[in-house]
Amino acid sequence: MKACSRGVVTAVVALLALLSFRLSAVASGAVEEKAGAPAKEASPPPNAAALYADKCAICHGADGTPKPVFAQKGVPNMKAPEWQKARTDAQVRQSILEGKEGTMMSPYKEKLSAAEIDSLVTYIRSFAPAK
Repeated sequence: MKACSRGVVTAVVALLALLSFRLSAVASGAVEEKAGAPAKEASPPPNAAALYADKCAICHGADGTPKPVFAQKGVPNMKAPEWQKARTDAQVRQSILEGKEGTMMSPYKEKLSAAEIDSLVTYIRSFAPAK
């Protein structure tokens, strides 16, 4: 084989290997493929414990039990089995999104992503006592 042909074959093999790698990354979800847009790596899941500590614990307490001063103002005990049973995930999500009118609970729809809110709902559900 001529040197020129070997160079072309080597280039084609390298290109196929790169294409194969790229396709496997897209298929595994490691990168997102959109027409006309550069590939973007998947973002890591939100750290619900850190979000809760930063945004919620001041009123709702580190474990879902509010400090007495906040409990007197109507902040619920999210650790209580009755509270956990009385609310669906959708209701908890809605409270985070829209806040609670007439209370200190402000809306977070402009401050948190959907993934962050979903992670908070799951984290709040972890306060329920073990059965």
